[in-house]
Amino acid sequence: MADIQYVFVDTEVFDRYQYHFDSPDLKVLKALIIERGLTLLMPRITRREVFKHVQSKSKEAQDRFREFCRKTPILKNVSLAKEFVAQFESTDIDKTLIGLLEQFLSDCVVEDVSLDNIDVDVLVDDYFDEKPPFGSGKKKNEFPDAIAAQALLDWVKQKKTSTHIVSGDSDWESLCADHDCFVYNKHLPEFLSKFPNPELCIDLRIGIDNDLVNAKSLIAAEFESLGFYGTSIEHEPDVVEDIKVDTVVVDEIFVVDAKDGSAVVELKAKITFQATVVYEDTTTGMWDSEEKRLVMMDLNRVEVQRGWEGFVRIGLFYDESHNIEIVGVSFDVGDIEVELEDDGYF
Repeated sequence: MADIQYVFVDTEVFDRYQYHFDSPDLKVLKALIIERGLTLLMPRITRREVFKHVQSKSKEAQDRFREFCRKTPILKNVSLAKEFVAQFESTDIDKTLIGLLEQFLSDCVVEDVSLDNIDVDVLVDDYFDEKPPFGSGKKKNEFPDAIAAQALLDWVKQKKTSTHIVSGDSDWESLCADHDCFVYNKHLPEFLSKFPNPELCIDLRIGIDNDLVNAKSLIAAEFESLGFYGTSIEHEPDVVEDIKVDTVVVDEIFVVDAKDGSAVVELKAKITFQATVVYEDTTTGMWDSEEKRLVMMDLNRVEVQRGWEGFVRIGLFYDESHNIEIVGVSFDVGDIEVELEDDGYF
């Protein structure tokens, strides 16, 4: 399921973490979205619900703090407590907490999911039929979830894709059971466990980057050992030989798997190389009456310089400090075509 590039995080999850965006799980979620190119889906009603919850929880916390101060007047004799209360009262708590939420969403890649295609009749039917997320004893409070679910369902169907759903709400679990395009995760750690640790991914990428000279050398050696064949409009080359890599340029590094000290990394690379194309010289042809075909008596040899672009897979080991050792390089390709007549490298 790690190939699904979309995730919806229910308001209940943010509530559970008390909007503490420096908590390990939320930090990993943000790093995962950035590192793996995931998209956080957020229906407009969920966005408004999350912001409303921040404001209401902020007010509740401030009221409780002031109540605590009223019940502990003796603390006014302690200068540190007096300074803390004064600083608290002079701070716009709502603005601070809303700012943290806005910063988190700004750092992530967020897709605002429209509510324009919501079918009110479907919502009303589900409400009276007590279908998820509506249930016995849970009525109007579930309307935000019902609207978000319908918006998400419409969005993924239009995109012909799927999305992870992260929620501890059992009604979301029931919804996911009814729709294959929703992949249910009961909590954030369950979702995060489906991907390599993004902080580890960053370290492994840095490790590859620091060992890039060695990586490029191994890539070049493996590339030269691949199979090659030649084609052109005029000739049918018999052999492509003497492969010699000139340059290896790595554009991007992707950690596709990392667990228990071993990892698989894919590099998007461009390789320029020299080769010798050997083909029959059609000017030396003689007719073979027995074979009833033209037999070439000589071969032409042409040196060419060409380019290849694609993904290279690297296997590596890493230790507790995330130091790496490259243990293998492979190309998930068949024989590589080398055209005799080619104006460009890529």
